[in-house]
Amino acid sequence: MKKTSKDKRGGIKLFFNTVGWYGAIATLTAYMLISFGVLKPLDLRYQILNLSGAIGLGLICYYKRTYQPLFVNIVWSFIAILALINILYFVTS
Repeated sequence: MKKTSKDKRGGIKLFFNTVGWYGAIATLTAYMLISFGVLKPLDLRYQILNLSGAIGLGLICYYKRTYQPLFVNIVWSFIAILALINILYFVTS
């Protein structure tokens, strides 16, 4: 059976929605873990959750053409990348 363009669009939509939901869950999880003291700001897991969450949310924003939250998530990702670089190269344990 040959896939139609509608089938392909459905798969793409599912992909972006799944990535977007992951982004929302990752970002909220990071916020919850830091708010309750489970993780510290210099914890790699916290920054990875922030970065991956922002990327996931940014992708769904791009897909849905919502540029204001896309901008916020690009900046959020940039901050998380800088924090990861700081942790990996400049912070001594």
